[in-house]
Amino acid sequence: MDIFDEVPSIEDINKYYDTFNIQVNKKQRTINAVKQGSLLRKLQEKLLENFLENIPLSDCVCGFVKRKNYLDFLIPHCEKKYFLRIDIKDFFNSLKDNLVRDTLSEYIDIKIPDEKENVIDEIITITTLNGSLPQGAITSPQLSNILMRRIDIRIRKYCEKFKVEYTRYADDMLFSSDNPEITKSFFIGKLKEILKDINLKINSKKVIKTKDKIILNGYVVSNNISLTRKKLKKLNTLLYAFEYSGSIKKYPQTFSEYIKRLKTVNSSLIDLSEGDERSKVQIINYLAGYRAFLLSFNALSMKDYTCDFSNRIKRTEIILEKLSDIK
Repeated sequence: MDIFDEVPSIEDINKYYDTFNIQVNKKQRTINAVKQGSLLRKLQEKLLENFLENIPLSDCVCGFVKRKNYLDFLIPHCEKKYFLRIDIKDFFNSLKDNLVRDTLSEYIDIKIPDEKENVIDEIITITTLNGSLPQGAITSPQLSNILMRRIDIRIRKYCEKFKVEYTRYADDMLFSSDNPEITKSFFIGKLKEILKDINLKINSKKVIKTKDKIILNGYVVSNNISLTRKKLKKLNTLLYAFEYSGSIKKYPQTFSEYIKRLKTVNSSLIDLSEGDERSKVQIINYLAGYRAFLLSFNALSMKDYTCDFSNRIKRTEIILEKLSDIK
């Protein structure tokens, strides 16, 4: 297979990664990002496109799946009474190279045993770092879903017994039902047992059990899906400061005037240390991004399940147009 002609040696593999830490929800995560333009990145891209993306996934998976997003993860849980959210502890680092070997052997159809093992060895070299999936490699998201396929199917079959809905977004597992049994210890105990088969553990500190609604990452799931005030706070502030001078509805004539209004409403909202021009670009990019985000709520396929943000979308579009004109 020509994709493996230039596989890096195990001794060299670390040099293809940039390692750094980031803060996510007040917790530090180590990222091992494959260097842009490197041989390893090119090999991962080829492997992803020509092999990994052709392996089927369970339909309950929503993270890292083409044409699916976070709303697809949440929508099946609308109009449910009880909710359970489970986080898998140290997800990528817990998916080990022996699991990659066992799983991919099912999908590689090579009759000669030694040749098949050599191919799997090469794939493991390309996709793992220090014995597990690196968070930051472009193959890790798809490969994690492949490694979880059997687990997802088992969990779904278990959930069917209790009329429980199940979806997964990476290490986030969400369950909902009109049956209160999903909040009982035996239900979570069975999930722990299933996950243990591939040495995964539940992060007990992040287990959430709720009734009537659940809030995840700024989204509120109940009869439909809406956003928390906190999630909308920055957008609302940017809109209000542009539309109102005090209590009078009036658009600013200059960008400097808009900045003064923002400082009055919320001085810590945006970093103004690099001058008006950089701040203007920053605000335009933020508004354009949030507009795209809200448009996802108004997509035809989502409208029956999500709040209507048409008004905010329209207001954002007006401000974007006017911001491009004022100096």
